[in-house]
Amino acid sequence: MKNKFMKWTGVALVGLFLSLGNANAQFAVGVQGGVFKSTADNAKGYPGGGINLKYFVNDNVALGVAGRIYSERLNYDFSGGPTRFVNNITPVTLTADFLLTDGFVRPYLGADAGVYFQNFRVNQNDTQLIRTSASNFGLAPRGGILFDFGRVGLNAEFAYHAIFGNQNNNLRVSDAGVNIDHVNNFWGANVGLVFKLGQ
Repeated sequence: MKNKFMKWTGVALVGLFLSLGNANAQFAVGVQGGVFKSTADNAKGYPGGGINLKYFVNDNVALGVAGRIYSERLNYDFSGGPTRFVNNITPVTLTADFLLTDGFVRPYLGADAGVYFQNFRVNQNDTQLIRTSASNFGLAPRGGILFDFGRVGLNAEFAYHAIFGNQNNNLRVSDAGVNIDHVNNFWGANVGLVFKLGQ
């Protein structure tokens, strides 16, 4: 699955840059801060952020790439002592945005597709019991509003992230004899700035 994704990622990027002959084309760089709500029971989400690069095929359609990072933590009180589970999630995705109107206030719909890298750690009494990682394909439909000030914009959006192909969706802490569920799906909210480049 990952090899196929990388192949199609390359094809999409080649197609993206071959279309640069459009005289009205424009790049934009965005930076965002955000929070997310994990679907795992009792998980606490921590603020994250990201960066994206977009190429406007026309005034209302933008294609690009994005990288973000989120973090979730769960605390347990096992017989062996206080135990903390930390999962850092880093989606690296292709993106598509469809702006629905022109003008200052521009609502949009979008979607991300790519690889969600996850790094897991379980510490008990400040001693690391488990450290492992996973990478799986994921999708994220998005919706938001862009406030277009010209060369700079402000956007706010919501997204639902679905991570697929995770065969073992829990980690077993052998000393404690329990399973810790980790996130397969989560809600995200982002606010950021968009800087237009070129024409």
